Amino acid sequence: MRSTLHGLGELIAYLPYELGFRPTDSLVVVGLADQRIRVVARLDLREEDDLLPGTGRIGQVFARAGVRSALCCAFVDTPPVPQDAPTRLLDVACDVLRAYDVDAAHLLVTRDGGWWAHRCGCGGCPRRPAALPDPDRVDAVFESVLDGIAPHASRADLRASLNQCRTEVAQAVGAAPVVDRPMRPAALTAAMWEILHGSAPIHEMPVPMLASLSRAIADPAVRDEVFGWVAPGLPGPTPSTPALSPYVAGALDPRAVRARLVQWLHCLPEWMRPPVLTFIAGSAWSSGSGALAAVAVEQALRIDPGYRLARLLGRAVELGARPRRCA
Repeated sequence: MRSTLHGLGELIAYLPYELGFRPTDSLVVVGLADQRIRVVARLDLREEDDLLPGTGRIGQVFARAGVRSALCCAFVDTPPVPQDAPTRLLDVACDVLRAYDVDAAHLLVTRDGGWWAHRCGCGGCPRRPAALPDPDRVDAVFESVLDGIAPHASRADLRASLNQCRTEVAQAVGAAPVVDRPMRPAALTAAMWEILHGSAPIHEMPVPMLASLSRAIADPAVRDEVFGWVAPGLPGPTPSTPALSPYVAGALDPRAVRARLVQWLHCLPEWMRPPVLTFIAGSAWSSGSGALAAVAVEQALRIDPGYRLARLLGRAVELGARPRRCA
Protein backbone atom coordinates (compact mmCIF):
# COMPACT_ATOMS: atom_id res chain seq x y z
CA MET A 1 0.00 0.00 0.00
CA ARG A 2 1.41 3.37 -1.05
CA SER A 3 -1.39 5.61 0.24
CA THR A 4 -1.87 6.96 3.77
CA LEU A 5 -4.90 5.99 5.84
CA HIS A 6 -6.47 8.96 7.56
CA GLY A 7 -7.97 7.66 10.78
CA LEU A 8 -9.23 4.35 12.07
CA GLY A 9 -12.48 4.57 10.11
CA GLU A 10 -10.50 4.45 6.87
CA LEU A 11 -8.43 1.57 8.25
CA ILE A 12 -11.60 -0.47 8.90
CA ALA A 13 -12.88 0.30 5.39
CA TYR A 14 -9.54 -0.82 3.93
CA LEU A 15 -9.07 -4.06 5.90
CA PRO A 16 -11.05 -6.28 3.47
CA TYR A 17 -8.60 -5.26 0.76
CA GLU A 18 -5.65 -6.12 3.01
CA LEU A 19 -7.11 -9.50 3.97
CA GLY A 20 -8.32 -10.32 0.47
CA PHE A 21 -11.87 -11.04 1.65
CA ARG A 22 -14.61 -9.39 3.67
CA PRO A 23 -14.44 -10.56 7.29
CA THR A 24 -17.83 -11.53 8.72
CA ASP A 25 -18.45 -12.17 12.42
CA SER A 26 -14.70 -11.88 12.85
CA LEU A 27 -12.04 -10.58 15.17
CA VAL A 28 -9.35 -8.87 13.11
CA VAL A 29 -6.05 -8.05 14.80
CA VAL A 30 -3.75 -5.56 13.08
CA GLY A 31 -0.08 -5.47 14.06
CA LEU A 32 1.47 -2.03 13.72
CA ALA A 33 5.04 -0.72 13.67
CA ASP A 34 6.19 2.79 12.81
CA GLN A 35 2.52 3.66 12.12
CA ARG A 36 2.40 1.09 9.33
CA ILE A 37 0.46 -2.16 8.98
CA ARG A 38 2.90 -5.03 9.44
CA VAL A 39 0.66 -8.06 9.80
CA VAL A 40 -3.08 -8.75 9.85
CA ALA A 41 -4.74 -11.80 11.40
CA ARG A 42 -8.37 -12.89 11.57
CA LEU A 43 -10.35 -15.23 13.82
CA ASP A 44 -13.99 -16.26 13.90
CA LEU A 45 -15.85 -14.27 16.54
CA ARG A 46 -16.73 -17.19 18.81
CA GLU A 47 -17.17 -17.98 22.47
CA GLU A 48 -14.38 -17.03 24.84
CA ASP A 49 -13.01 -20.58 25.19
CA ASP A 50 -12.73 -20.87 21.40
CA LEU A 51 -11.14 -17.44 21.02
CA LEU A 52 -8.35 -17.90 23.57
CA PRO A 53 -6.14 -20.39 21.63
CA GLY A 54 -6.34 -18.44 18.38
CA THR A 55 -5.55 -15.13 20.04
CA GLY A 56 -2.64 -16.78 21.81
CA ARG A 57 -1.22 -17.93 18.47
CA ILE A 58 -1.57 -14.39 17.12
CA GLY A 59 0.28 -13.09 20.18
CA GLN A 60 3.10 -15.56 19.54
CA VAL A 61 3.33 -14.51 15.88
CA PHE A 62 3.40 -10.81 16.79
CA ALA A 63 6.00 -11.37 19.52
CA ARG A 64 8.29 -13.27 17.14
CA ALA A 65 7.85 -10.53 14.55
CA GLY A 66 8.78 -7.85 17.05
CA VAL A 67 5.34 -6.24 16.76
CA ARG A 68 4.43 -4.61 20.07
CA SER A 69 1.46 -2.47 19.08
CA ALA A 70 -1.88 -3.66 17.75
CA LEU A 71 -5.52 -2.82 17.37
CA CYS A 72 -8.43 -5.23 17.48
CA CYS A 73 -11.64 -4.82 15.54
CA ALA A 74 -14.78 -6.93 15.90
CA PHE A 75 -16.70 -7.21 12.63
CA VAL A 76 -20.25 -8.01 13.76
CA ASP A 77 -22.79 -9.26 11.22
CA THR A 78 -25.05 -11.52 13.28
CA PRO A 79 -26.90 -9.90 16.22
CA PRO A 80 -24.85 -11.01 19.24
CA VAL A 81 -26.30 -12.78 22.25
CA PRO A 82 -25.74 -11.32 24.76
CA GLN A 83 -25.56 -7.82 23.32
CA ASP A 84 -22.19 -7.07 24.92
CA ALA A 85 -20.54 -10.27 23.62
CA PRO A 86 -18.28 -8.53 21.04
CA THR A 87 -16.88 -6.05 23.55
CA ARG A 88 -16.35 -8.81 26.12
CA LEU A 89 -14.42 -10.81 23.53
CA LEU A 90 -12.37 -7.74 22.63
CA ASP A 91 -11.39 -7.41 26.29
CA VAL A 92 -10.38 -11.08 26.37
CA ALA A 93 -8.26 -10.68 23.21
CA CYS A 94 -6.59 -7.59 24.66
CA ASP A 95 -5.64 -9.46 27.85
CA VAL A 96 -4.21 -12.40 25.88
CA LEU A 97 -2.14 -10.12 23.65
CA ARG A 98 -0.83 -8.25 26.68
CA ALA A 99 0.60 -11.54 27.97
CA TYR A 100 2.86 -11.49 24.89
CA ASP A 101 3.85 -7.82 25.44
CA VAL A 102 1.57 -6.67 22.63
CA ASP A 103 -0.39 -3.54 23.54
CA ALA A 104 -3.83 -3.34 21.91
CA ALA A 105 -4.53 0.33 22.55
CA HIS A 106 -7.65 0.42 20.39
CA LEU A 107 -10.55 -2.03 20.63
CA LEU A 108 -13.07 -1.28 17.89
CA VAL A 109 -16.45 -2.58 16.78
CA THR A 110 -17.99 -2.26 13.31
CA ARG A 111 -21.56 -3.18 12.48
CA ASP A 112 -24.25 -2.11 10.01
CA GLY A 113 -21.98 0.37 8.24
CA GLY A 114 -20.89 2.09 11.45
CA TRP A 115 -17.97 1.85 13.85
CA TRP A 116 -17.09 2.90 17.38
CA ALA A 117 -14.39 2.39 19.98
CA HIS A 118 -14.93 0.14 22.95
CA ARG A 119 -11.50 1.28 24.12
CA CYS A 120 -9.55 4.18 22.67
CA GLY A 121 -5.84 4.90 23.09
CA CYS A 122 -5.85 8.30 21.43
CA GLY A 123 -8.90 9.98 22.94
CA GLY A 124 -10.32 10.90 19.54
CA CYS A 125 -12.41 7.86 18.54
CA PRO A 126 -16.22 7.88 18.56
CA ARG A 127 -17.82 6.06 21.50
CA ARG A 128 -21.17 5.83 19.70
CA PRO A 129 -21.70 4.47 16.19
CA ALA A 130 -20.29 6.72 13.48
CA ALA A 131 -20.61 6.09 9.77
CA LEU A 132 -17.71 4.34 8.10
CA PRO A 133 -16.09 6.33 5.29
CA ASP A 134 -17.30 5.62 1.79
CA PRO A 135 -14.71 3.14 0.44
CA ASP A 136 -14.72 4.98 -2.89
CA ARG A 137 -13.32 8.00 -1.05
CA VAL A 138 -10.51 6.12 0.73
CA ASP A 139 -7.24 6.57 -1.16
CA ALA A 140 -5.90 3.13 -0.21
CA VAL A 141 -9.07 1.45 -1.49
CA PHE A 142 -8.96 3.46 -4.71
CA GLU A 143 -5.32 2.42 -5.14
CA SER A 144 -6.31 -1.23 -4.69
CA VAL A 145 -9.07 -0.93 -7.29
CA LEU A 146 -6.64 0.60 -9.77
CA ASP A 147 -4.36 -2.39 -9.17
CA GLY A 148 -7.25 -4.70 -10.05
CA ILE A 149 -7.67 -5.89 -6.46
CA ALA A 150 -11.10 -6.48 -4.94
CA PRO A 151 -11.91 -8.40 -1.76
CA HIS A 152 -13.71 -11.72 -2.01
CA ALA A 153 -16.97 -12.19 -0.16
CA SER A 154 -15.48 -14.70 2.29
CA ARG A 155 -12.42 -16.80 3.05
CA ALA A 156 -14.09 -19.70 1.23
CA ASP A 157 -14.39 -17.52 -1.86
CA LEU A 158 -10.71 -16.58 -1.51
CA ARG A 159 -9.85 -20.30 -1.52
CA ALA A 160 -12.14 -20.89 -4.50
CA SER A 161 -10.48 -18.05 -6.42
CA LEU A 162 -7.20 -19.99 -6.44
CA ASN A 163 -8.99 -23.08 -7.75
CA GLN A 164 -10.25 -21.34 -10.87
CA CYS A 165 -8.82 -22.52 -14.17
CA ARG A 166 -8.80 -21.40 -17.80
CA THR A 167 -9.23 -24.98 -18.91
CA GLU A 168 -8.34 -24.63 -22.60
CA VAL A 169 -5.17 -22.63 -21.87
CA ALA A 170 -4.15 -24.96 -19.03
CA GLN A 171 -4.59 -28.04 -21.21
CA ALA A 172 -2.52 -26.45 -23.98
CA VAL A 173 0.25 -25.45 -21.54
CA GLY A 174 0.36 -28.92 -20.01
CA ALA A 175 0.44 -30.62 -23.43
CA ALA A 176 3.03 -28.29 -25.00
CA PRO A 177 6.13 -30.11 -26.30
CA VAL A 178 9.07 -30.20 -23.91
CA VAL A 179 12.02 -28.22 -25.29
CA ASP A 180 15.37 -29.88 -24.65
CA ARG A 181 17.29 -26.61 -24.49
CA PRO A 182 16.50 -24.60 -21.29
CA MET A 183 15.55 -20.94 -21.55
CA ARG A 184 18.52 -18.59 -21.61
CA PRO A 185 18.73 -16.24 -18.59
CA ALA A 186 17.92 -13.16 -20.68
CA ALA A 187 14.84 -14.81 -22.21
CA LEU A 188 13.78 -16.13 -18.83
CA THR A 189 14.08 -12.69 -17.26
CA ALA A 190 12.12 -11.05 -20.08
CA ALA A 191 9.35 -13.64 -19.81
CA MET A 192 9.18 -13.38 -16.04
CA TRP A 193 9.11 -9.59 -16.23
CA GLU A 194 6.14 -9.85 -18.59
CA ILE A 195 4.41 -12.24 -16.19
CA LEU A 196 4.95 -10.07 -13.12
CA HIS A 197 4.86 -6.57 -14.55
CA GLY A 198 3.19 -6.75 -17.95
CA SER A 199 -0.12 -5.22 -18.94
CA ALA A 200 -1.48 -7.89 -21.28
CA PRO A 201 -3.64 -10.62 -19.68
CA ILE A 202 -1.49 -13.66 -19.04
CA HIS A 203 -3.92 -16.03 -20.71
CA GLU A 204 -3.23 -14.15 -23.95
CA MET A 205 0.51 -14.82 -23.80
CA PRO A 206 1.87 -17.38 -26.29
CA VAL A 207 1.35 -20.91 -25.00
CA PRO A 208 4.96 -21.99 -25.80
CA MET A 209 6.30 -19.12 -23.63
CA LEU A 210 3.92 -19.95 -20.76
CA ALA A 211 4.81 -23.63 -20.98
CA SER A 212 8.57 -23.01 -21.09
CA LEU A 213 8.46 -20.58 -18.18
CA SER A 214 6.19 -22.84 -16.11
CA ARG A 215 8.57 -25.74 -16.66
CA ALA A 216 11.63 -23.57 -15.96
CA ILE A 217 10.45 -22.80 -12.42
CA ALA A 218 10.40 -26.52 -11.67
CA ASP A 219 14.19 -26.15 -11.51
CA PRO A 220 14.92 -25.27 -7.83
CA ALA A 221 17.64 -22.78 -8.81
CA VAL A 222 15.25 -20.79 -11.05
CA ARG A 223 12.35 -21.18 -8.63
CA ASP A 224 14.39 -19.90 -5.69
CA GLU A 225 15.60 -16.91 -7.71
CA VAL A 226 12.04 -15.92 -8.64
CA PHE A 227 10.89 -16.51 -5.06
CA GLY A 228 13.44 -13.91 -3.96
CA TRP A 229 11.93 -11.43 -6.42
CA VAL A 230 8.34 -11.85 -5.30
CA ALA A 231 9.01 -12.30 -1.55
CA PRO A 232 11.92 -9.96 -0.77
CA GLY A 233 13.27 -10.20 2.75
CA LEU A 234 11.55 -13.48 3.51
CA PRO A 235 13.75 -16.21 5.01
CA GLY A 236 14.02 -18.97 2.47
CA PRO A 237 16.34 -20.87 0.17
CA THR A 238 19.46 -19.13 -1.09
CA PRO A 239 19.61 -19.08 -4.88
CA SER A 240 22.47 -21.16 -6.27
CA THR A 241 22.82 -18.88 -9.30
CA PRO A 242 23.49 -15.15 -9.49
CA ALA A 243 20.54 -12.82 -9.97
CA LEU A 244 19.02 -13.30 -13.39
CA SER A 245 18.38 -9.57 -13.63
CA PRO A 246 19.23 -6.75 -11.23
CA TYR A 247 16.26 -4.66 -12.35
CA VAL A 248 13.54 -7.13 -11.35
CA ALA A 249 13.97 -7.51 -7.59
CA GLY A 250 12.59 -4.57 -5.63
CA ALA A 251 10.89 -3.02 -8.67
CA LEU A 252 7.52 -4.71 -8.21
CA ASP A 253 4.36 -3.71 -6.34
CA PRO A 254 3.48 -6.73 -4.15
CA ARG A 255 -0.30 -6.61 -4.60
CA ALA A 256 -0.11 -6.10 -8.34
CA VAL A 257 2.39 -8.98 -8.52
CA ARG A 258 0.02 -11.27 -6.63
CA ALA A 259 -2.80 -10.41 -9.02
CA ARG A 260 -0.57 -11.36 -11.97
CA LEU A 261 0.57 -14.57 -10.24
CA VAL A 262 -3.05 -15.60 -9.73
CA GLN A 263 -3.67 -15.04 -13.45
CA TRP A 264 -0.68 -17.28 -14.19
CA LEU A 265 -2.00 -19.91 -11.79
CA HIS A 266 -5.33 -20.02 -13.62
CA CYS A 267 -3.49 -20.90 -16.84
CA LEU A 268 -1.84 -24.02 -15.43
CA PRO A 269 -2.93 -27.63 -15.01
CA GLU A 270 -2.96 -28.75 -11.39
CA TRP A 271 0.33 -30.67 -11.54
CA MET A 272 2.21 -27.50 -12.58
CA ARG A 273 0.72 -25.26 -9.90
CA PRO A 274 2.78 -25.77 -6.68
CA PRO A 275 5.65 -23.38 -7.59
CA VAL A 276 3.26 -20.55 -8.51
CA LEU A 277 1.11 -21.18 -5.44
CA THR A 278 4.27 -20.89 -3.36
CA PHE A 279 5.17 -17.62 -5.08
CA ILE A 280 1.69 -16.31 -4.20
CA ALA A 281 2.09 -17.45 -0.58
CA GLY A 282 5.57 -15.92 -0.28
CA SER A 283 4.46 -12.59 -1.72
CA ALA A 284 1.43 -12.53 0.57
CA TRP A 285 3.37 -13.46 3.70
CA SER A 286 6.18 -10.99 3.00
CA SER A 287 3.49 -8.26 2.84
CA GLY A 288 1.69 -9.36 6.01
CA SER A 289 -1.29 -11.13 4.41
CA GLY A 290 -1.42 -14.30 6.44
CA ALA A 291 -4.83 -15.45 5.17
CA LEU A 292 -3.80 -15.64 1.50
CA ALA A 293 -0.41 -17.13 2.41
CA ALA A 294 -2.04 -19.92 4.42
CA VAL A 295 -4.60 -20.72 1.71
CA ALA A 296 -1.96 -20.82 -1.06
CA VAL A 297 0.38 -23.06 0.97
CA GLU A 298 -2.55 -25.34 1.81
CA GLN A 299 -3.37 -25.78 -1.87
CA ALA A 300 0.26 -26.34 -2.91
CA LEU A 301 0.63 -29.11 -0.32
CA ARG A 302 -2.68 -30.67 -1.30
CA ILE A 303 -1.32 -31.09 -4.83
CA ASP A 304 2.20 -32.13 -3.74
CA PRO A 305 2.47 -32.97 0.00
CA GLY A 306 6.24 -33.24 -0.29
CA TYR A 307 6.84 -29.88 -1.97
CA ARG A 308 9.71 -28.64 0.17
CA LEU A 309 9.49 -24.87 -0.36
CA ALA A 310 5.76 -24.89 0.43
CA ARG A 311 6.44 -26.93 3.57
CA LEU A 312 9.14 -24.46 4.67
CA LEU A 313 6.90 -21.49 4.00
CA GLY A 314 3.97 -23.14 5.77
CA ARG A 315 6.20 -23.60 8.80
CA ALA A 316 7.22 -19.93 8.62
CA VAL A 317 3.56 -18.89 8.58
CA GLU A 318 2.79 -21.19 11.50
CA LEU A 319 5.69 -19.85 13.58
CA GLY A 320 5.28 -16.23 12.53
CA ALA A 321 8.71 -15.94 10.92
CA ARG A 322 8.35 -12.46 9.46
CA PRO A 323 10.46 -11.01 6.65
CA ARG A 324 13.65 -9.28 7.74
CA ARG A 325 12.31 -5.93 6.56
CA CYS A 326 9.35 -6.30 8.96
CA ALA A 327 11.31 -7.51 11.95
